[in-house]
Amino acid sequence: MSFTECHQFTRIPFMVKHYQKHKATDPSMNLVKFMRIHYFGPNIITDDFQQDQQLPFRSVECHMQNVTVYVQHTTTIELHPPVAVTEEFPSYDEVNKPQFSAFGIFQPPRCA
Repeated sequence: MSFTECHQFTRIPFMVKHYQKHKATDPSMNLVKFMRIHYFGPNIITDDFQQDQQLPFRSVECHMQNVTVYVQHTTTIELHPPVAVTEEFPSYDEVNKPQFSAFGIFQPPRCA
């Protein structure tokens, strides 16, 4: 409950006692008038101002700090220029056999 305002609900019994005190002093005091005086009206400093400050949800006592740290990791990417192919691919294999067998259908016409 230290990071929320839920602890304010523990002050509700004090609010009931404070309302009863106002009701005893002023019999025409109803709950709406009590809420209007203590929550919706201007802060008027009276002799019971310290008690008014102890009412629930009158002040914010929750202090929270969020810190976000962003650490940037540097990554280096090395790009090398492409290597030019200098090898020649002859149309002969290791035993000097022409590799034109795959191109047999592209032969010129022969005389019969």
